[in-house]
Amino acid sequence: NHRLNDMVKVLTMLSAVILPMTLVTGFYGMNIDALPVAQNGIASLFVALGIMVGLGGSLLLWFRHKRWL
Repeated sequence: NHRLNDMVKVLTMLSAVILPMTLVTGFYGMNIDALPVAQNGIASLFVALGIMVGLGGSLLLWFRHKRWL
């Protein structure tokens, strides 16, 4: 039981880290031309990737700080 609880905890945190990345991907995928950074396409790609990596990394650090991971 204890090992199963640990596995479910890790899977839940993984889904919590992926959720904001999915939100950013959906937002950028719907209408990237209307965004202010979209004047040049490659810069907006790196902005979107930076936001996703930043959100995922900050959530992982927060989980580690709370000792949930």
